[in-house]
Amino acid sequence: MLYQSLSSGAELWRRYASSSASIRYKLLANVAINGMSALLETKNGFVDANPYAHEAARMLVEEAIVVANACGCTLEHDAEPAHAFEVARMTDKTISSMVQDVTHHKETEIRIITGAVCRLGWAHHVPTPCNDLLLQLVLAKQSIYLGR
Repeated sequence: MLYQSLSSGAELWRRYASSSASIRYKLLANVAINGMSALLETKNGFVDANPYAHEAARMLVEEAIVVANACGCTLEHDAEPAHAFEVARMTDKTISSMVQDVTHHKETEIRIITGAVCRLGWAHHVPTPCNDLLLQLVLAKQSIYLGR
């Protein structure tokens, strides 16, 4: 099953989501920015500046917050997304590592970042339809150039 193969990323995500605020902010920024920018092949700032990408990223982060809270974290639904979008604005000209992976036809970290949200959601009976969809879309994009 797909979710079982994501367990190591989920464990890493769980460990860091419960640690310091700066690490949590980075994790949630990665949830908001990396998969979306890889799928759309854009710079980080597009995720904040484009209203459609912004809304999709907000939905991804909201799901991740619910999952993290189900795992015993205490994340705020107002503050956490704001930090993720602040990172997108501060790094607006940056090309994320996932976009670079897509550009160079390499396997991305989508299973580790977004996949972990999906895995933990599944384990804690928290639906993650937005993260599930993004995971499948980026994996489909990868399969085009990886041939699998």
